[in-house]
Amino acid sequence: MSYPKRPIGNDVVLRSYFVIFALAIPAVVLHEVGHIVGGWLVGFRFNTLLIGPMRLSMRQGRLRVMWHRKLGFGGGFTAVIPPDNRDLGRRMGIVIACGPLFSLAMGLGGSLMWWLVPQDLPSWRATVGIAAVWGFITFVISAKPASPAGFLTDGAILLLLARGGPNANRYIHILALYSEAASGEKRPRDWNTGWIGEATSLPDDSFHHTVGCMTAYYHALDCGNVRTAGNWLDMALARVEKFPAPFRSSIYLEAAGFTALTRKDSSYARTLFTKGLGGVVDTYVRLTAEAAVLFSEDRFDESLEKANAGLKEIDRAADPGSKVVGRDRLAWIVRACENQLHTSEPVSALV
Repeated sequence: MSYPKRPIGNDVVLRSYFVIFALAIPAVVLHEVGHIVGGWLVGFRFNTLLIGPMRLSMRQGRLRVMWHRKLGFGGGFTAVIPPDNRDLGRRMGIVIACGPLFSLAMGLGGSLMWWLVPQDLPSWRATVGIAAVWGFITFVISAKPASPAGFLTDGAILLLLARGGPNANRYIHILALYSEAASGEKRPRDWNTGWIGEATSLPDDSFHHTVGCMTAYYHALDCGNVRTAGNWLDMALARVEKFPAPFRSSIYLEAAGFTALTRKDSSYARTLFTKGLGGVVDTYVRLTAEAAVLFSEDRFDESLEKANAGLKEIDRAADPGSKVVGRDRLAWIVRACENQLHTSEPVSALV
């Protein structure tokens, strides 16, 4: 005698999907923890961990949890800061390799747990089995040499470092600079000038040289070297098509603000701002550029509104490296607009 199969309710299906996708989170977390452990092994200092919209940062010896609004950001990111240049390539390689290794450990450990859990506990077996699958997926995605959207996977970075040469040397210094910038502990003018020199030491048309140019631009601008900053920005703009499409807006918007406030070319600034619409960028960066362009167009009421909105958004930014300079620029726009609207007091130059 056969019995009809009991239909699976929608609630069971939804719970199953929830468990499957929820277990992707610990897979990402464990992968990033691997990078942190790798940094600890080689003497790097942990500073920042980004998981989706959540940000964990060390500030004055204390761990802080914050949220950001960079909606285009997915996955994870870890910033561990090298204290010096000593054997930087090998040490950076260990930091990079530990991420995929921890993912592989999750896959193997989950597989072992699945084998050990009794069959009369199907929910537990399914859970550890799914965790194992996510561990293996994360391992394969990160360890396979590739450059999705222009960014190198861990496997591609390790392959680059293994080959050595000028490209590898430039890349490890870009990584070191990015970690230092992401920490938010130093203004751009205090970034390691030796690392900046290495990051811009191979002038080609690559995405990595574009990153190096932007790093040198921020450093020069914060040092007050406006002409030098403009030259670096022009070099980055000339290579903007080499930048991953979702992130080109960050260069266009920075160029729009610089052109509006420093070069005082409102027409070209508006063109650059229009090119920067869309893409993945912190909200305050877009508001800063718009406020600068409006100011150059003598639309002071609108510029003031955008600048004040940017000041409210700046603490929610995913990238703290530019926040100090960004806050300075927004505060200057506010003072300049209020001066134009209400007083006749002079406003000091922005840079």
